[in-house]
Amino acid sequence: MRKTARACAILFLLGLGAPCAANIAAPHSNPASASAPARVGAESIRVRAERLSFSCREKDGQPQCDFEAVYLFENRSDAPAATPAAFYGLRLEEVSIRQGEKDVGREIGEDLRKALDEAVQKSFHPKQPSIHALDDYLRDKTIQLDRAGFRLELPPAGQAEIAVAGRMKPEANFRPSYVQSAVFTRHVYLGSQVEPGSYEFEYLVAPIRTWGPAPVIQVRLEHPADWQSWIAVDPPDGIQRRVDGPCGDGRRCVSFSLPAAAVDSFRFGFHVPEPWIFHGGPMLGIGGNVDDSGGFRMRFGYELAAPAWLFWSLALDTDFDREIVLAPVAEAALPGVFFVFPSLAIGAGVPVRLKPGVQVGIRVQLSMQWMLAGFVTAFDVYPGLSTSDPLMFQASLLGQIAL
Repeated sequence: MRKTARACAILFLLGLGAPCAANIAAPHSNPASASAPARVGAESIRVRAERLSFSCREKDGQPQCDFEAVYLFENRSDAPAATPAAFYGLRLEEVSIRQGEKDVGREIGEDLRKALDEAVQKSFHPKQPSIHALDDYLRDKTIQLDRAGFRLELPPAGQAEIAVAGRMKPEANFRPSYVQSAVFTRHVYLGSQVEPGSYEFEYLVAPIRTWGPAPVIQVRLEHPADWQSWIAVDPPDGIQRRVDGPCGDGRRCVSFSLPAAAVDSFRFGFHVPEPWIFHGGPMLGIGGNVDDSGGFRMRFGYELAAPAWLFWSLALDTDFDREIVLAPVAEAALPGVFFVFPSLAIGAGVPVRLKPGVQVGIRVQLSMQWMLAGFVTAFDVYPGLSTSDPLMFQASLLGQIAL
């Protein structure tokens, strides 16, 4: 039995976590199992052009990219053409599919899904190790592959634009697997979790070739100017007419063209620099003095980091009776290791005793923090007092809770 030509369209947008991908494909289907209507009209539909844009920014400690893929379809026959279609995606959010101002989202049946999967799988050139084909995702049951259906309708010898928009989130974040930053270890609940890293997205080009002659794709990538970006194409010489430069408001734009007939996929990614200031969180210490002055002591404090290894804190120590001490402290801290080893820190500060009298001293502080629980010890010296005064030298040891 002779197979019919293209029966339906697929907007293939695949995000491989780090990778996210998108493009168009049309499957060959068996008439006995095809569920697509208006098959004659669908055979005449071609993709004339694709414009693809990415606008990337930082959110929740990692890059994410808003994307828009605009496809120009044309009907090469003198009869109306209509066909069901589907949008595929991984790790995508807030996806919309519109034809002009009209939302054209539809459900997709199982038979059509299988036909589209098969067509997309066959659209690649002979597979290379760096290429992710559809069966890679289908075999990995831990990856959620979503398909959102829609319906494409074109007038006789007419054209229509389909715009697919949404948000991509990366998967790949290359950083030490077992080392947790000092900010995270010391303030696991309220501390900043922004860390430097490399993040990758992928866009699949090959599926557009199932429509016949493939167009040249116009791509625009926009991102913060302080991110280091990179683009990799398979084959490596596939990029045409690349333009890279600032585009205002602290942003940088990269524009280039890709010949879809030759390129299977392209990847882009970013190295995100470490921020200068990290939010830390509050601290509560309970313990006492272990020197001659003796007695109960509590500490109320707050700290932040700038940069990530140097912590700046302000703490109030008091016994709720005889003594009140206000102490700014700077500490150099080591990262923790996989929730097993705590973050260790050593620092110095300037304690200012407000009660019973005003004296300025010198503090050396050691601390150890593991998530909520920690210990801190401080050695304070007040040079203005005589050596016989029990308040001249104080050593305190406190258990500490940090958020």
